[in-house]
Order: sequence, then structure tokens, then C-alpha cells
Amino acid sequence: MHPFCLIERRGRFLRMAKIIKNERSPFVEKAAEIQARNRVGQFSKFLESNPLFVTYYSINRQLSMTDSGFGDIEEFLGPTSPIRFNEIKEFPIYGINDLIPDIENDEQKGLDLTLDVNGLIILPNTIKPQADDFFYLKLPGMSTGCLFHVTDYKHTSFNSNDFYTIDGTLDYVFNQTNTEKRYRQLQNQVVERYTCIFDNIGTEDKCLVKSDDIDYSNSITELASTLRESYCATYFDPELGVFAYKDFSSGYSSCSYYYDLYLIEFLKETRMFDAVTEDWCLAINYDDILPVNFKSLYKKSLFYAVENKDISFLERYPYYTLSGVIKTVSPFNINRVSAYSVQLKYEKMPMVSHASSFKTGVIAEHFPIEIINSIIDSSSTEMQTYMDQIIYDYLKGNTVSFDKNKFYQEDLRPSMRNYKYIPIVIYILNSLSDQIFKSN
Repeated sequence: MHPFCLIERRGRFLRMAKIIKNERSPFVEKAAEIQARNRVGQFSKFLESNPLFVTYYSINRQLSMTDSGFGDIEEFLGPTSPIRFNEIKEFPIYGINDLIPDIENDEQKGLDLTLDVNGLIILPNTIKPQADDFFYLKLPGMSTGCLFHVTDYKHTSFNSNDFYTIDGTLDYVFNQTNTEKRYRQLQNQVVERYTCIFDNIGTEDKCLVKSDDIDYSNSITELASTLRESYCATYFDPELGVFAYKDFSSGYSSCSYYYDLYLIEFLKETRMFDAVTEDWCLAINYDDILPVNFKSLYKKSLFYAVENKDISFLERYPYYTLSGVIKTVSPFNINRVSAYSVQLKYEKMPMVSHASSFKTGVIAEHFPIEIINSIIDSSSTEMQTYMDQIIYDYLKGNTVSFDKNKFYQEDLRPSMRNYKYIPIVIYILNSLSDQIFKSN
């Protein structure tokens, strides 16, 4: 995709942000193929056959209430068992091909079914199996799954990765009532619940993630996606191809545009609206002339601090002035609309808005001085809004548990404030979700 879009209008070409339809081209298909091959290449030996996804129950030795080992335990499953397990859903196991049970017909006890599985493969960098683990397998069409007891495991090495093979046997007599009873008891002994992210196996990201964390990630990712679509619909003008705040306070017939180059830099650097795998992509450009010291000014801003999670360069008193858009070929000037460009500056001391404007031209705070001072001084006592609190906690490394109800109590109507704030919130939400899957 070309870094900018060429749109012909009034005899000249303009460079501007534009939504472009991006069909499933051979380039996209090839990129997906390469990504898939890189991700699973080291496991190609195993991937000649498809895995079966099971629910695996790994013994949690730290929380199992025994000090003398497991040799003298009368029962691993039962109300008196000291053993505790971690549950891992969607866990892939290779090597289960044809399950052929051994059935014996006892004249007094009836049918007795046994089923052994041997040499099942556990992929590298997932779990270390143990004897007396369990796994629950339920195939399509089965009303009740099969509970297997791990009887042995072997360790080997492949391409500097440790992997294991396990042997197991069907737990208990194959009887629906007995199986459900044993499975319910096993559930009662679970202390931690995880889900295996198959796509992350063999990558730098975690493949075993706590199920609650995945639910939380899905929740905030959905919110970030909703905010992203809403922001684009509110602040992106498809006719001009720019992100700007449209002020209709003087009436809809005399709309004024406010354009913040520093926000545009944040959107470009964070690639927030990149969507090369979707049906469209958005190429963002500068639609006004950059100040000579633009990069230096941006580095001192809250945008830069959030993008890099670094407050080393954050300045205390950010203000801005407004000026006309200078760039001749800017879509604002080409279309002859009323537009103002944000000119960022920093002062050495706080100033009352407008009071000193005749000397300095300062008319407004770029971000509230209270939040900047709180971040620098590590004091959250002056937080004015929930979005301020989220930004503060994120930059200070505090635990951020995003509360959607509190967020929706904010005034989210179109405004100069939300024009700058909401992209930061979207970025933080995406970062929080990504952190859940990052390896420690």
C-alpha cells in the first residue's frame, strides 16, 4: 500500500488521509501464507496430522496439600484427595489417531472397556506433563467425553526445544454415570483455569493464559474496537480526508475545523488506524506545514509519553495557540473551509487561560495541567476525570482494571477534549490487552 493516497480534484493532486478499499489481493494472501509457515514451521514434523484439542488437567504441586510426595495417596480424585489441578482448555495433543478400545465381556459384571494411548505428543514451550495428570477428550457426536489418566511421560529434545510424549489410559470403567461423577470431582479440585492460545505456540507470546484474563482482554478489545469505529465516524471527515474536530457552536452552516498535528503524529506513530487485513486501510498524512521543532515539541507531549510509556521528557505546562492552516495544498485550503491548526508550546510556569494571551498568545491548555503535574509528581489526588485516572495509572505502572461503566459516565460528546483524549484511551486499551499475552 502506498504511504499516501492520490486524489485528483480541481486540476491538482492532493495528499491526504483516505479510506481505500483493499480486496483480498495476491499480496495479502501471500503474506498470510508466509506468516502461517513461519509460525508452525518448527513443528512441521508433528503437524502432518491435525491435533485433537482436549481439556488438560495438570497437577499444581504448589497448591496440592501433601509434603511426602504422591506415592502413598489412596485416591487422586475424590473429596479426601489432597491433589489440586490447573485446568487448561483447548490444549492440543498430537498422535491420537484411531482410538480402538479393548472390550471384555464378564458374565457377572457385564461389558468392561479399557483404552490405552501411547506416545501422545506435547508441543514444546507449553506444559511439562506429569504422571497422574488427566485430560478430558470429547469428540463430535459424543454425549459424554472420555477422561484419561496420564500414566507415564518421556522427555526428549527437538531443535533445542523440550517436548514430551505421554502415555495414558481411560480412567475408570467406561460408564456415563461414572465418567460424569469422576469428571465433576476433578472439576472440584481445580484451583487455576487457563486457556491455550494455539496461535501463540512457538512465538514470544504466552500460549497459556488465565481464562479470566482472556475474558477481560476480549472485553477491553471489543470496547477499543467500538471506540475506534466511533472516533473515525465522529472525527474523520471523508470529504477532506482528515481527522479534525468540527465545531458547530456557531451553527451547522458555519462549521469550523480544529486540526492538531501532534495528535496526527500520535495516530501515525501508533498505527492505530492501520487495517491492512480488513476491507479498508487509512493512510494518514500531515495536512499542515510542520513547525521546525515539531519532533522536539512532540517528544515533550503527553502523546509521546503514552506512546512510549516514558515520562522522562514530559513538560509541565503545555499550552497551544491557534493559527490558520499554512499549507497551500492542504484540503482545508483547497476546499476553502474555516480551519485552525494547533500550535503547541510549553511554558515554565502555570498561566491563567486568556489572562496573559496579549503577551504570549496562549489561549488554552493542550492537556489539563493537573494531570501533567500529577504524573510528574506521582500524585493522583488531582485527577478530574476517569480518563485522567486511566492515563495516570498506565504511565505510572499501576494495575489498570478498566471499568466500562465508569468510562461511559464520562462526557463523550464531540469536543476538542475528546478529539485528543479518546485515541489515547484506545491505545491504552489495546496495550493492556497485548500485555496479557506477553511473556514475562
